[in-house]
Amino acid sequence: MINRSVDEGVPLSEAARATGMFPRRFVHLIAMGESGGDMPVVLEEVATICDEKCDQIVQWVSVVAVPVSIVAMGVIVAATGLQFFGIIRTLMNASGAPL
Repeated sequence: MINRSVDEGVPLSEAARATGMFPRRFVHLIAMGESGGDMPVVLEEVATICDEKCDQIVQWVSVVAVPVSIVAMGVIVAATGLQFFGIIRTLMNASGAPL
């Protein structure tokens, strides 16, 4: 989408805005880079912002995923243990052994 628009002569900022996929902040930075003629610096800034946001998301997922996985494993172990003891109880009842 964007590459077609840019190939047709539409400024990158307008093409990015038209998709609706980019935050307004990024579109504004790109427009400033286009008007100032300093696109490499602006695109570097946009990339830095994206990297920082990705790092924040990965850190948040890590903080949430570890406790959730520990609880999930606990539930699985408990369910397995209860089934195991249920089987033993059934076998003991069938054999007539006292509980």
